[in-house]
Amino acid sequence: MSTYNFNYLYEKDFKKQLISALSKPAEQFDKVSTYEVENATILPSKPNTDPSVVAPWGMGGVLDQEKQFVDASGVVRAFGGKYDFSDEEVEELDEEVIHINIIPRHWGHFLVDVVCRLWYIIEQVHDERKITYCGWKLDEDGIGGNYLAFFEKLGISRERLIYVKRPLHVRKVIIPDRTFEYSGRYHQKYFDTIQLLVDNIISEDNDESENYSELVYLTRTQLKKSKYYDTGEKEIEEAFRNNGYKIVATEKMTLEQQVKMFQHAKVVASLSGTLPHNIIFTAKNTEFIILKRACAVLPPQVGFNNLFDRQITYIDAYNPLVIKDGASHGDGPFWVECNKNVTSFLRSRGYSYYEELSRKPTVWIRNWLMYNGLKITRKAYGMIRR
Repeated sequence: MSTYNFNYLYEKDFKKQLISALSKPAEQFDKVSTYEVENATILPSKPNTDPSVVAPWGMGGVLDQEKQFVDASGVVRAFGGKYDFSDEEVEELDEEVIHINIIPRHWGHFLVDVVCRLWYIIEQVHDERKITYCGWKLDEDGIGGNYLAFFEKLGISRERLIYVKRPLHVRKVIIPDRTFEYSGRYHQKYFDTIQLLVDNIISEDNDESENYSELVYLTRTQLKKSKYYDTGEKEIEEAFRNNGYKIVATEKMTLEQQVKMFQHAKVVASLSGTLPHNIIFTAKNTEFIILKRACAVLPPQVGFNNLFDRQITYIDAYNPLVIKDGASHGDGPFWVECNKNVTSFLRSRGYSYYEELSRKPTVWIRNWLMYNGLKITRKAYGMIRR
């Protein structure tokens, strides 16, 4: 279990909830196995048209030979369900396949909802069975970039992967159990999967010319969607940069570069959300600084913290005038700043004092205008989508 520093949180009721959630004994699976379906049909992800069903990644998944949906092929509150299709649409594959449900184009969810099923594949060392998957917001050719690299670094070749874009009938489907849940519950096999990936990357020929920093700050400012969610990170980023932290946009790095960077880092800092999920790639002695942009406890982060056993410091970096107790990371927009908690942390490390970055009238007014502009924009967008 990780060790925590809670010295930089607001003295509010939610502080107690956070500490309570992070102090509970880790929840673990007793065992994991596989679910097998004979004479199965795999439906690709299709936009959900039934408002009574919560499936933001669409309907689809595995049907049994009676054409009934197999729950094990879905993702709770995200993907899965039967829909109508014609026999003419169905392609045939007379093989036994391993199915890993759906791969969303979202790195945080990939780590939570996809990596958790790879344990079975890597345990079958000499297996050449095809691996099927549905997709959400993927390119026409399916996964690429770091998503594909993750598979390849585990010894899973691209040739084995089948992106299901039309209904596919197969002789048999094997669905591995999850080894990690959104709730934070986990099995040791998830750790083993990540460790294998890290070991395989580290064992490769190292480029000694790469200058790895011991202090790393993971920024959101270069993410396209960040401009619709976040206000104020610019000042926090400047404070860490001026105190020796290398500012890194992980989405612009290869998987190999990320893993090697995290393995060399002594301290990694980032805003809360899915960026701290990268704690799984860090070395045992790494400290992770999580600057909270909302009050909410993220259950997957609790699970990652428990499983990977690191030193973690939580800092309430949000503006308490606008971010209230219970605010979710899925809500937004968020206003973060170099507030008293952040500056107290900086002073405790002997760093420069940077509260004035966020408290200058011009900076504060600019961030206030940006925050309220985002609120109006997001509200208008929500009304248009209805």
